[in-house]
Amino acid sequence: MPTSQRPNILFVLTDDQAYWTTGYNGHPLACTPEMDRLAAEGVVLDRHYDTTPICMASRATIATGLYEYRTGTNFEHGQMEPELFQRSYHVWLRQAGYFTGFIGKFGFGVGDSSDSGAPHVYDDESLMPADQFDWWRGQPGQSHYKTAQNPNMAYLAEEFPHLTRANGHVAGEFLDRAQESGKPFCLSVSLKAPHGPLTPDPIFDELYAEDEFPKPRNYGEAGAAHLAPHIRTGRQWKQFEKTYGPSHFTETYRKYFRLIHGVDVALGMVRQALEERGLTDNTVIVFTSDNGFFCGSHHFTGKCLTYEESSRVPMVIYDPRQPGGGIRCQQLSANTDIMPTLLDFAGLPMPE
Repeated sequence: MPTSQRPNILFVLTDDQAYWTTGYNGHPLACTPEMDRLAAEGVVLDRHYDTTPICMASRATIATGLYEYRTGTNFEHGQMEPELFQRSYHVWLRQAGYFTGFIGKFGFGVGDSSDSGAPHVYDDESLMPADQFDWWRGQPGQSHYKTAQNPNMAYLAEEFPHLTRANGHVAGEFLDRAQESGKPFCLSVSLKAPHGPLTPDPIFDELYAEDEFPKPRNYGEAGAAHLAPHIRTGRQWKQFEKTYGPSHFTETYRKYFRLIHGVDVALGMVRQALEERGLTDNTVIVFTSDNGFFCGSHHFTGKCLTYEESSRVPMVIYDPRQPGGGIRCQQLSANTDIMPTLLDFAGLPMPE
């Protein structure tokens, strides 16, 4: 495909966002107008799953299209081998002439795993593959909700003290550089929210202040009666009372949904930046999350275990070149499909 005909690609990834936490998926309280607008304009993949429901492994799969057992990238093993990262959509698209950028939580390191036996090696700034991108505002480890605590974003702290909106704003800087390059672009916006610690932007403190969220139908021990006894020994069960137990449920849900609303605002900021630069008609947008979250289902918090609540996530693809919108697709899809789908949009052949 000639470069002039290739679409721009915007890939937006949230962290720990459960499938049902949007207005378009039917939650009665979710304040997600931008996600809802994207769904109304694009295709919603209703049966989209992350093959390993935990951040580091899932993000490695998203980047490469490979299952965790092939990437070897997880909290116990360590970071991704440099040779394997050359299989990522970031590298393929850059080599094919795309101007590439990354904003937000990267989620894993790239380096020789034999260098360190520590599972959290991705916290090291030196393991961030910044030189593999044309433009970089990525953050190592879990990143920080306080913008000032992220060195390459601290210059935005006064105007945008919370990282979610700062990440939404900085997309405009990337778009300016991309237009100067004269190339099609691929921008990955990888948001920390709504991952813990549940620290939403204070400007949303009044949102949901009076709302009482409905509990999941399979909430608490009654929703765990069918589970095997050994499932009750893990941290998902043990941490329930401190987070999603009855005495914490309402406040935890309010914070969780405020963080998701912050993501929605950031998505709107990025789309507005596209509109202001006349880039909307040729920019494909893919929106999803790296894993879901239990939120009290089965007496669980967290994710990790391969259940519906932790593995199923929101997924929307919007291609402005295609007529219509508001399509609900029931075909099964997974995070292994994202990398080849992005390459397909760019007209690139599939790697072996």
